[in-house]
Amino acid sequence: MALLLPYINLEDLIEDSSHLISLLHNRSRYPPEQWVPFDNSQLQPAWRQAVLPELFAYGCVEMHGPDYGTWKAFSDGEVHRGDAHGTPRGLLILEAQEALLSFLRAMVDEIYGKAVLPEIQSTPIAALLFPSTAPTAACDKWMPFLNSPSSREVARSSFGSAFAQQPFSSPPGFNIETLLDIAETRAAQAKDELWLLQTDLEYFLSVVGYFESQWFDKVPGITEMRVLLPEEKYDNVGHIVTEKVLIRAADWQWLVELCLCVKREIESSTEEICPGVDLPAVYERELGCLFTLVKNCLQREQDDLQRLTFKSAEFQHIFNVKRTIDTSQGRDWALEFEFKDYQHAHRAEPMGWCFYHLMQDSERSASFENGSVLQHLDNILISQPAKEAERLDQEIYRCLSDIAALERMADLLEYHRPLFNLPDDEELRHDPRQVFQIKNKLHQVRRVGNPAVGLGSALQPLCEFSLPQRKDTKWLTQRDRGYQLLGNLWSVARAAYQAKLQAASISQKFIIPQLALMQECTSPEHEARLASERSQIIDQIRATNDLRRAEIDQTVKQSAGLLPSQEKAKDKKQAKAPTATPNIKPHPEGESSRNTSGAGLWESWSPILYRLPETSIAWQVVRRMFPDRSEGTEDGSRTTTTWKEFLTAMGTLGFSAEPNGGSMYRFQGNIMIPVPNANPESKKRKLGVHRLHANGDMHPNFLQAIGKRCTKNFGWERDLFALMEDVT
Repeated sequence: MALLLPYINLEDLIEDSSHLISLLHNRSRYPPEQWVPFDNSQLQPAWRQAVLPELFAYGCVEMHGPDYGTWKAFSDGEVHRGDAHGTPRGLLILEAQEALLSFLRAMVDEIYGKAVLPEIQSTPIAALLFPSTAPTAACDKWMPFLNSPSSREVARSSFGSAFAQQPFSSPPGFNIETLLDIAETRAAQAKDELWLLQTDLEYFLSVVGYFESQWFDKVPGITEMRVLLPEEKYDNVGHIVTEKVLIRAADWQWLVELCLCVKREIESSTEEICPGVDLPAVYERELGCLFTLVKNCLQREQDDLQRLTFKSAEFQHIFNVKRTIDTSQGRDWALEFEFKDYQHAHRAEPMGWCFYHLMQDSERSASFENGSVLQHLDNILISQPAKEAERLDQEIYRCLSDIAALERMADLLEYHRPLFNLPDDEELRHDPRQVFQIKNKLHQVRRVGNPAVGLGSALQPLCEFSLPQRKDTKWLTQRDRGYQLLGNLWSVARAAYQAKLQAASISQKFIIPQLALMQECTSPEHEARLASERSQIIDQIRATNDLRRAEIDQTVKQSAGLLPSQEKAKDKKQAKAPTATPNIKPHPEGESSRNTSGAGLWESWSPILYRLPETSIAWQVVRRMFPDRSEGTEDGSRTTTTWKEFLTAMGTLGFSAEPNGGSMYRFQGNIMIPVPNANPESKKRKLGVHRLHANGDMHPNFLQAIGKRCTKNFGWERDLFALMEDVT
């Protein structure tokens, strides 16, 4: 029975009291055919491992409509659409549903004191176990309890929460809006990451510093693997922070575009899309293309997880290196390695055991579903001391998060009914869209080593570069030099990537949009930001010098008896008096100043969007997100911010945080934005933030990077936040 209903166990039902009620509510509320895709997916691991008893008979079992659960002659078309299942699989699904409903009915009988129920004769088992009646009023009484968030999930990010909640929610099924939301959130975050690496020198240096500290080029026992020269090491790090970031951003953006294609076909189709009929040809092809790209991206993340795990000092010991492959006359190398001591790893190295399975093809006979492995990883992280979770570095954490999101997308597509066929390689090869032209022609070699793209000589001067703490004319000169070096690096990266695409015979019309993503260093917007920062710093330097000269002149005049001390004090007080700010009332709490009538976006625009109490967490976090660029290091701008503080601050500003799969959170809300400075995308008012690590602590550079993303997407600046006036 554990193989048929793996999610039913005493431990989980006791740990979360809502699970049992949710199970009862949703299984009695929805008809059986809506649960077939999910119940069938739960049989997959045991089915592949051939441990389920099979009752074979010719024919198939109807899995939708009024004949649900009945035997019929085998129909090739119906089985391929998922409207029916072959007899062995169909009987197992019915057995699982019968066992679950019998358990729930026994529980209800126990609660009601074994009340006598009316006897029903000559009723199909499906109608008896799954009455398709509308929910009664009594069901609504427990909805607030069922809809309340689990404290276990709110307190931490979770890789497998979306999979863990599936049995206890409404029947999981295909939903294009959910797919689009996952892809859009990550595409926006990935593109912002690429933008920051090109336009924020401090952020770039912090990221490069992290990868420098994580570098390795020696493996015990492997004599062929020589220590790389500094230029070769920087060449590889440069590849990681340029081309790999671009590929990730492009992949998520292509997923968004294919999701939009599927959505467009749904909205424009004149044919009915439902079980029992064939899918429209174009719609089926778009679904197949989307699923193919999801699997392709999932494979890329699995390869990355393998490399990152092997590079990690915490997990390198779980691998055996089988051999070293020399790929380019000793300058480039690749490793072939295998998992060590699999039988004992589940207890000795449980996280490593999870990584091993996440690296494997889930269709293998001896593999587990990735969703189940991610749930097991969650249980390990929550049950072990915090120090155990700290073994995961931020790159492994990000990779696991993307695997969880892509696995979730693949699951949603597999739940689609009717089932769809995948396009073959020949169809994809002739697909004129950019994504398939690049994916099919650009051969990506799986390896750990130096890609030899010539970035080392451009990156090394940047790694040796540093900015003074005090922002003065010397700081500006050094800053300009740093951005010149950064622009040169991205110019070399563009040339190397262009050569790579051209070598793969990719059309120039597809190359140009890719290169455009790597040209933020030379964009007019970036030049304007640098000029504005220079102007602010120069104005601040002049104001400071003028004030110092005035103080010296007053001191000289006072010592010469030319100015009474009283007048001096008065003049000094007036000189230092701050410019009065208009007394503008803050917007009412929870109310947006946006004019929804359509006559204009705003009824009135105020230079102050938010007024916050000085003691509030939101005020402290906002000052860290938007430090004063005209001065040196601001007090608190180098303070680490906890994840809880960040959530509290974003909630105060009008955002609500929702897990978006893995460690990604989507912040969305009716926030206030200054229309003259806002990006058109700001109307969506949402932002994806990746939680860097299990403890959630946010380094100042990372928090300031989020502030810059808010400036880019919402037009937020430091001056739009002010202290709340005291009310006496």
